[in-house]
Order: sequence, then structure tokens, then C-alpha cells
Amino acid sequence: MWETTKLEKLKLLGLPSASPIVYPPPPATTGSNASIRRHSPQENTRRTQPGGPRAAAEDLTWKPYGSKMEVDKSGAKWTKVGHSLWQARMNGATGFFRGSFQASIDDKGRLKLPARLREQLAQWYGNQVFITSFDPSELRVYPLPVWEEFERRFLSQPSLNPLVQRLMEHANYGQEEEVDSQGRVLIPALLREAVGINGEVVVSGRGKFFGVVARERARAELTRAFTPEELQQLAALEQ
Repeated sequence: MWETTKLEKLKLLGLPSASPIVYPPPPATTGSNASIRRHSPQENTRRTQPGGPRAAAEDLTWKPYGSKMEVDKSGAKWTKVGHSLWQARMNGATGFFRGSFQASIDDKGRLKLPARLREQLAQWYGNQVFITSFDPSELRVYPLPVWEEFERRFLSQPSLNPLVQRLMEHANYGQEEEVDSQGRVLIPALLREAVGINGEVVVSGRGKFFGVVARERARAELTRAFTPEELQQLAALEQ
């Protein structure tokens, strides 16, 4: 007595046997900001199971991977990996920068970011930043996704508005930079000269960006009291 195998049953019924799964070759990529990561068939099966982490393999999922864009292969589907402020907010992944830290700017104009702020920046937004100034005594370091959102809001205003024109001109004397592997970011020479900072500085969290000031400026701000009118205005904001 012999047992009919599944393949033999299919042949007896005149049904075609299941064809093996053939994964397509990875697509060609160009540029230094793209890379390919291929998963094993076992991992692909696990990732595409119902309810699994990659059940909807056709979706585009944006995740922080440093400052590069990566293409992630799951079976026959491809997932783009990068930075998105919208996606980060949807995932509840962003927070507020807070606290002040002593730091320094070296002879080459590179600011060494405090470790805590550097880790938060990389985790929430990636390593690309936009550095500018709206005050002659401080620099502002914006995560690039935050700056892009700020920029979009103002560029949606009438282009001939003189205040908007001045703001965008003023801001774009700044520059887009990237934090290196040692946590340093280059401060453009024009901004360093205009703000007059070098050597020892104070870096403080300002919610969605960092403020960078000379230590004397930070000390002067701490010794300046709020006026009664300012305190009343702040109290009104709490209501």
C-alpha cells in the first residue's frame, strides 16, 4: 500500500503543480546615497505573513537611517527608507530639545554638539541641519525637516511681500550642513563673523531647534529679569 504524494495527486487531477517563487533581481541604483539590502526567502516569508511587520509590502515606509536614503527589498516589493517629519510625527517619534550645554567651536569653525542633543537629533530627524540666524547675538541650528516645513509655510505667502522677502534673504545667508560621525557640524564663516562667536559657547534646546550663543550672552540673559508686562503676557498664554 503506498501513499499518493501531493504532487502525484495534482497530476492525477490534471492540475498544474505550484511553480517555485522567483524573486526579481534588485533594481539598479545610482549615486552615493542609495544602497540595496536583500533579505533571505525565510525572512521575506516572515515579513509578509498576515499581520506581520511587512504585511503591506507595497507601502512606502519612511524611517530615519542617518542622512542616507536606502532601498529595502522585501520579496518582490521595494521599500524606500529615509526621513520624513510627517511620518515621525505620526509615529510619535519626535520630541522637544531642552536644556543648555557648554560646547566649543574649533579653529576650523566646527561646532561640537553636546552628546544628548546629538543623539536626539539623529534619532528624531537624522543628521542634516540648516544653520542660520535671526538675531545678531545667536545662531539657530534647525533639523533639516523642521526647517523645510518652516520654509514651505513662508514660501506659500505672496512672493512680493517685502517682509517675507527679507526673511528668506536673511535666513538663506545660512547653509545646509551635515553632522559628522564625531558630532561636529561646520558653522559658515559669514555667520560666525556676524554673530561674533568662537571658542566656548552655550548650546540650548529651543523646542524644535538649537540656539548657539557666546557664554557672555547666556550669562547676560540669565541676569535680565522679566518685566511685569512680559509676565502678564506669559500668564495670559497659560489660560
